[in-house]
Amino acid sequence: MGPAIDFQITKSKSKVCEGESVSISTDTPLSGEWDVRKLPNGEKISLGSAYGITLSTSQLDGPGSYEVSLRVPSLDFPDCPS
Repeated sequence: MGPAIDFQITKSKSKVCEGESVSISTDTPLSGEWDVRKLPNGEKISLGSAYGITLSTSQLDGPGSYEVSLRVPSLDFPDCPS
């Protein structure tokens, strides 16, 4: 197992109202697979591979709390994403 890539996910706002959007990226330029899921037990939905994403409320499953995650492949350890 290799070391994890050190990064933080950043967002343009903590809360959005209907019709708004939020931009999400990392504090370092990393491209990876983005996912979103509604808490507490929602299914993960892939948002594709990118350096960052912009999520609109129309892409979400209604009001609630959501978790966004990013899987970044490591060139040194391709079978161990961060």
